[in-house]
Amino acid sequence: SEHKDWFTQQLKFTITPLEGWNIYAEGAMRTSNEKKTTSKIPVYSYDIDGNPYLRDSGYGTVSNVYDNRFRQNYYAVNVYTDYTRNFGLHNGKIMVGLNYERYDQDNLWGRGDKLTTTDKPFLSQAQENMKTGDGYWNRATAGYFARLNYDYDGKYLAEFNIRYDGSSRFVGNRWGLFPSASIAWRASDEFFFDWAKPVLTDAKFRLSWGTNGNERVGNYESINQYNIGSYYNGVIGVTQTDKLANLDLSWESTEQTNIGLDVTLLDGRVSLVAEYYIKKTKDLLADEV
Repeated sequence: SEHKDWFTQQLKFTITPLEGWNIYAEGAMRTSNEKKTTSKIPVYSYDIDGNPYLRDSGYGTVSNVYDNRFRQNYYAVNVYTDYTRNFGLHNGKIMVGLNYERYDQDNLWGRGDKLTTTDKPFLSQAQENMKTGDGYWNRATAGYFARLNYDYDGKYLAEFNIRYDGSSRFVGNRWGLFPSASIAWRASDEFFFDWAKPVLTDAKFRLSWGTNGNERVGNYESINQYNIGSYYNGVIGVTQTDKLANLDLSWESTEQTNIGLDVTLLDGRVSLVAEYYIKKTKDLLADEV
């Protein structure tokens, strides 16, 4: 049998102290509780004299039960503010903020054989080979970000971004800086393209450069890991795994330069997108093989 309880909640507040200035606060949480129980009950058959006997159905003739409890909590907070201002044909917008995410997960399991009764296959009914185990992990990320947008009459456009992100998965180099910038020129709005207006709906040239980060590795790759429950001369103890700590582990970064052209013809009935880009990844992260 399997039972799941999920609870999700989201909240958002917006405050506007002045015209064009907004402050946002967002929060989200998700709690998952799951329980899974499996049991194997022996099957009886009868011989030609009507006497019952245990029949092996492929998993043995001993009853057993397995019970697993799982819980995961997720929290996210975003707080940011933006300000928009126009001066004639000049349009600008600035945004700054921070975000935080955290995952917590734990589970507990138990199993046992030879149940005292098969009517109620609970762990408390097991008489032999009782075993239990548990597990726990957590991870968190935090970041600060800023963005500046500017355009002049919708023809000349620019955007600048910067992020400063941190991850609990890294110990020695926890934070990474990731900037990006882009500019664009809407050539179709220039007067010298008026002759093409009957056909040319929109034409924009784009140039961008930026970096982004990746921290997708195991939660504890930066520190030593241990096995708990190993036995030596009949005494339970702790042994180190073959994974050594890597204090230099840090963010993978991908740098990309892009040149593009967007063309729309005949009021959107025909469109063309051309792209040329160079992409380079440094400090590549990979799970252990």
